[in-house]
Amino acid sequence: MMKQRLSMLPVLFAAATISVVGCSAGGSSPSPGPTPAPTPTPTPTPPPATNPTLQVVPATFDFGKVTTSNRPAPLEVTIRNSGNAALNVSAISFLAPADPSFMLNTSLGTKPCASVSPTLAAGDSCTVQVAFQPPATTGSFASTLQIRSNDPTSPNFGLPIQGASEAIAALTVKINQIDTLACPTSNPLTTAYVSVNDQGGYPVLGLQSGAFSVSQGLLNSSLPIISASFIGSSVYKNVAISAVLDHSKSLRDQPVAFADMKSGFSDLFGSLKANDIGEVVKFATEYQVVQPFTADRNLLQAAIAAPFDKGDGTRLYDTVYQAVEDTSNQSNYRRAVIVATDGVEDLPPSAPPSVQNINTVIANAKSKNVPIFTIGIGAGINATDLGRMAAETGGLYYQANTSQNLATIYQQLASLLYENQYVLTFNRTIAGAISVQSPIIVTASRTGSSPGSASRDVVACP
Repeated sequence: MMKQRLSMLPVLFAAATISVVGCSAGGSSPSPGPTPAPTPTPTPTPPPATNPTLQVVPATFDFGKVTTSNRPAPLEVTIRNSGNAALNVSAISFLAPADPSFMLNTSLGTKPCASVSPTLAAGDSCTVQVAFQPPATTGSFASTLQIRSNDPTSPNFGLPIQGASEAIAALTVKINQIDTLACPTSNPLTTAYVSVNDQGGYPVLGLQSGAFSVSQGLLNSSLPIISASFIGSSVYKNVAISAVLDHSKSLRDQPVAFADMKSGFSDLFGSLKANDIGEVVKFATEYQVVQPFTADRNLLQAAIAAPFDKGDGTRLYDTVYQAVEDTSNQSNYRRAVIVATDGVEDLPPSAPPSVQNINTVIANAKSKNVPIFTIGIGAGINATDLGRMAAETGGLYYQANTSQNLATIYQQLASLLYENQYVLTFNRTIAGAISVQSPIIVTASRTGSSPGSASRDVVACP
């Protein structure tokens, strides 16, 4: 029995061997699977670059023509870090040789840098101011404000600055407003509020009565001047100012110019004298009187700063017409409508068309004895229409070469309206008139300058 069991062992062993090895000459048994590929090691994403980025506004600046004894408003330079790492400014200075006509002050402006080597966090900014005070000699002056920093792309930024000093060579005369007694009357007393500016836009001061002459055109008669003074030295006559601000998309898309426009009007209203009044009118596709006439400077400045969302278009003429209407109702004041805009009427097809146009605006302002002062700002200024509105209504047209020039423009307007508007009194001719409308012509002369003159129609009583 034991022998029989032993004889079976080779067979069992052989079967076990075949089963374990799994080999077969006929190929019917499964083949081994492919060796799996190794899992690739992921490439780490590099961290975002961390660099400061220096941005300077404006990139260049021209103070323009500065006439003898005048000083333009200082230039505010904004230094901004638009990168994502700290910006270390190592120096703010004029390139040598520095022109003494330009002076740097790090302690002034909207957000003073306080030093010539500030450090700005990502997204932060600060300001410095540059003043231009040319010497008594005339000529052109230039310098470069250099800002050095750790910006790897632009470590040395140069801001070219220039300006010119000129003697007063030409006078521009405007009869801003003329007050007469209505006909019929036996009292021909007339008061004219006159501005005299030089070629740089600055008010010309110190003219005496002998510097002026007045005539009544259609009657070919010279009118003796009873008195000549200017607002700052005589009994002050209060002023009513309508500030008209363009909030269209074309202006909003230029944030520096847009901000400068608002800050300029805010500063202008900040200089209101006791009992002066102002209103604020804003416009885009629609217009709105956001602050009616008031003597409260805080209310006026708050209205200027408040947001305004009335579309993207430019409803210019309807807005100015309304401002003239509002201002004409302030009968016991000197009057002025001041419009800051690019001057381009532009409405979307879905908006109602304008009721007014430039001709009706001018005719209304002339009939209501309201001067329109226009300030052209922005990239595409319609100087023709803005110039017409000012010239034909007794106002003045100003054009900002860059938005930074607005500070000087508002300074010049404040000087004119609050201090240096001439007041001429004279008797107009009321007998023998050949026309109901007879132009008053005012001429101003100054030694060393070409004279200027302006005319304004008044009622000539028959």
